[in-house]
Amino acid sequence: MSPKDYLFDPNSQALNRLDYRPSEYLIPKTDLYFNLENTATQVFSKLTIKPNPAVKNAGGPLILNGEGMKLTSVKINGQPLDRQDFTVSEKELIIKRPPQGEFTLEIENEIDPSSNTLLEGLYESDGLLTTQCEAQGFRRITYFLDRPDVLSSFSVTLEGDKEKYPVLICNGNGDLNKTEDLGNGRHKIQWEDPHLKPAYLFAIVAGDLNMKEDTFITKSGRKIALRILVEDGYEDKIDWAMESLKRSMKWDEDAYGREYDLDVFHIVAVKSFNMGAMENKGLNIFNISLLAGTPDTTTDARMIDIEAVIGHEYFHNWTGNRVTVRDWFELTLKEGLTVLRDRQFTADMHSAAIKTIDDAMIMQMSQFVEDNGPSAHPIRPDRVQEFDNIYSGTVYEKGSHVLGMLKTILGDETWRKATDEYFNRFDGQAVTCDDFVDVMQDVSGIDLTQFRKWYNQSGTPEIDFEGKYDADKKTYTLTLRQKTPPTADQDTKEPLYIPISVGLIGKDGKDTTLTLPSDNTGGETTKVLHLTEAEQSFTFTNVDGPVVPSILRGFSAPVKITADIPEEDLIFQMANDSDGYNRYSAAQTLMTRALLKMADEIEAGKTPKLDQRISSAFDTVLTKAMDDDKSLAALLLSMPSVGELVEAKARTNTAASPLSLKEAADAARRSLLETHKAHFETLYDTTRAPANDTYQITPEQTGRRALHSATLSYLGEGKDQAVINQAKAQFDETDNMTERMAALSVLSKIECPEADQAFESFYQTYKSDQNVIDNWLSLQAGISHGDALDRVKNLMEHEAFDIKVPNKVRALLGGFMRNTEHFHAKDGSGYKFFADQIIALNSINPRMGAGLIRPFLQWNKYSAPHRDLMKGEIERILKTPDLAMGIKEFAQKALAIEKKDDGDKKSGMRMAV
Repeated sequence: MSPKDYLFDPNSQALNRLDYRPSEYLIPKTDLYFNLENTATQVFSKLTIKPNPAVKNAGGPLILNGEGMKLTSVKINGQPLDRQDFTVSEKELIIKRPPQGEFTLEIENEIDPSSNTLLEGLYESDGLLTTQCEAQGFRRITYFLDRPDVLSSFSVTLEGDKEKYPVLICNGNGDLNKTEDLGNGRHKIQWEDPHLKPAYLFAIVAGDLNMKEDTFITKSGRKIALRILVEDGYEDKIDWAMESLKRSMKWDEDAYGREYDLDVFHIVAVKSFNMGAMENKGLNIFNISLLAGTPDTTTDARMIDIEAVIGHEYFHNWTGNRVTVRDWFELTLKEGLTVLRDRQFTADMHSAAIKTIDDAMIMQMSQFVEDNGPSAHPIRPDRVQEFDNIYSGTVYEKGSHVLGMLKTILGDETWRKATDEYFNRFDGQAVTCDDFVDVMQDVSGIDLTQFRKWYNQSGTPEIDFEGKYDADKKTYTLTLRQKTPPTADQDTKEPLYIPISVGLIGKDGKDTTLTLPSDNTGGETTKVLHLTEAEQSFTFTNVDGPVVPSILRGFSAPVKITADIPEEDLIFQMANDSDGYNRYSAAQTLMTRALLKMADEIEAGKTPKLDQRISSAFDTVLTKAMDDDKSLAALLLSMPSVGELVEAKARTNTAASPLSLKEAADAARRSLLETHKAHFETLYDTTRAPANDTYQITPEQTGRRALHSATLSYLGEGKDQAVINQAKAQFDETDNMTERMAALSVLSKIECPEADQAFESFYQTYKSDQNVIDNWLSLQAGISHGDALDRVKNLMEHEAFDIKVPNKVRALLGGFMRNTEHFHAKDGSGYKFFADQIIALNSINPRMGAGLIRPFLQWNKYSAPHRDLMKGEIERILKTPDLAMGIKEFAQKALAIEKKDDGDKKSGMRMAV
């Protein structure tokens, strides 16, 4: 047995991409009638079913998916079916001998939304009835062929109590203001969706909601009714959401030529939702945390997130809905492409440079970790035990960057032509990643055979480089090398097609014009080099003087630069590179090296000292901050996270002490404050909001607030009364949540009465707004002084917390996970507490439990005692009776790393991590 065989439970049946077979039956028409009640909803379905003409000899038993429901009756062509003619199990309804040819199947079943804590299918959230059907939730509503390649036209009638459910909405066209009164305190409404869609895009919402209405005129002159619906208390917080929706619709028309195709577009927000939002056709359902926002209740970053998520779900109308996925292994086809589109949208609406850095940070802090851990997989996975676990940073974020590379290779004009052809060719179909790449190749004429390897190969490619300047010939030769280390799922890697964007910076700090011998044009200062081999050299001509290479500008590929860049070059780039991402990357590389050295000093019992050259480099950032992009200056002042430092240690096969790394980062921040305190104080004063400033989400304003918050955070390291007074004054006087949260964050790190007063004031002011209170929970969970674990346990009993609400779990437990000193406590108490919550969620909402286990997947990268304590908790979780497959799969993969490591050591192979 190879080490990889340990990745899956030998007693379970893994799902394999290559096992795909088309459905023997299709459901071209679906009629549904819902008699809605919170404890006993009746569902009447009438399905038009026919054999799939694409399947040879189709027509065997009809096997429908169905879970967690009570079957009442079954009819075929209007006649009740004898009990002997069908079989019902916990997960299926099997019609043993269906009629040949087309027929109708009528099913009546009952479900209980109030007891559905999984939040999949139809469930109750705060008195509302709502749905979540992706990936396999529709089977919890009624019996169906619940797979994305079965597309159907839906006609839906909703009936409910007029007082409890005055609003009844479903996908498609209809007027929610015009229900039919049934005369018995109930009413009903019918919705028609003319577009074929898979069951995972089905959605309904019923309840008492407040509505904001607007209109959008499409490029062809069609008038679209826009409606956003929220619960009481949020109706005055959705102006930005409506504006974001209209901006999204306009952008998609301009950038991709995509026009909306129904008469109405609805967005509904609920408090209990496993994800951020869902793109159901014409009826997007949102987590309230990513829809409601005002300057007084929402930070700049979250306001931009709201806009981005609204854009993302709207853009799915074409990349996911009109053209959908054949099966769930192809998920990156819709998600990677739509993430790329929402990244483009945000870059166009705000600062492209800052968006590039933000996207790179997500990759480096999350996806690169996934690539270097036990759950590594390609953007199109081949094997999984639980489809919910396919929803990963690799599929979403890395998938978007893979498509971003494809866009770079094709060029903007050809990319647009190719995407137009993709939509035209596959509209109304369920297709694959290969279908998409086929179109790109057909339209561009570029051979993409090697590029396709990105879909099958996991891991993060590492790029090494070296440059040589020939003064006599005035040439600069840049040699690039690529390699992808073995991952937990794959030992052997091949060279990939990687577009590397580069520049050369002269000693005067200005970019050099780049010319290759094969160039037909000149004048570029940034050029894309196409790396397709393990090693390639590129020679630039007419280069005046020595230069400093600027590699991977704009984060042009999801790769790591592993070259040992001289510190003087990094310092030079940090001050002079015209590419914002590479300035940020240089700063992070410098600080990572310094912090690892300081952590080693701490481990050796020495007093850690920050390298003076790095301190001087930060002086340059502070000096230029007001004349620079202020958001970029704030980012340049940031520290690598403990997680990133752990990964840096892992790359050298060295176990990491999270406590030493956190201590090193704290010491570095204190050192920078001591050296540059006057600078920080001046910057804090000069970045105050001008008098009578009107809040706007513009690059200038968000940059000012980001730099203002960053400088206050550094001043907070002093923990003296002066900074306490500054932070408390900012908390009391500011008119926006960005600066209020920044002040509260500083106060949370200082044990003082002012902090207690601020937390109490914050709660009393915002306790009716759960979005804001989630920030309150998260900040308190991150407080390092005092008994943090006891504080979190008390907060779990607070009225503001409910373990059944995903947002609460993410806020409180996520905040504690980032509390390095206490999550990684040497006695293992933090790990035990976290494992206890995963076990508790197993019987409430295992999808959330699977999300919480992810930090444990890195257990083998830590030093003692953390490594053994964390491993012990994974083993304890695996002993949980009836452990959900989503949690079990991650836990098994985590422990499989040790077996793989042991096997590699015995055979002399390189360790996976």
